[in-house]
Amino acid sequence: MRAIQAVSVSSQGLTTKPVERYNTGHSGPCPVYSKSFEDAKVTTRDIVQTRLAAVVAEHSPMPFPDAIDDDDELDVFGLDSLAFMSLLTAIEKEVGYIPKPILEGDLYPETFGELVSAYGE
Repeated sequence: MRAIQAVSVSSQGLTTKPVERYNTGHSGPCPVYSKSFEDAKVTTRDIVQTRLAAVVAEHSPMPFPDAIDDDDELDVFGLDSLAFMSLLTAIEKEVGYIPKPILEGDLYPETFGELVSAYGE
């Protein structure tokens, strides 16, 4: 079993730690994040980063880095189109929408910064 990184939000920012199990049959809030984002003051960037970490843990053999920059390319995580849609759906559950340019195919974010910017942050 590969190591999965749990991501959590605290007053010090995002943190990761190894977890032993990942429940892929989980429906609802992200299984690697035990609290709702409503419990903490987070930015859209925090939400996108946390959801990206969860989707990478579920769909990719690539480890999620401890820190991510706006220039980091999304393709290094090895997500296919189904995993990317899973990411967008997970973000939508938190922020309430998927950006129209992404839905219409006018924008396919190539970097973490482009993905965050699509949500207006």
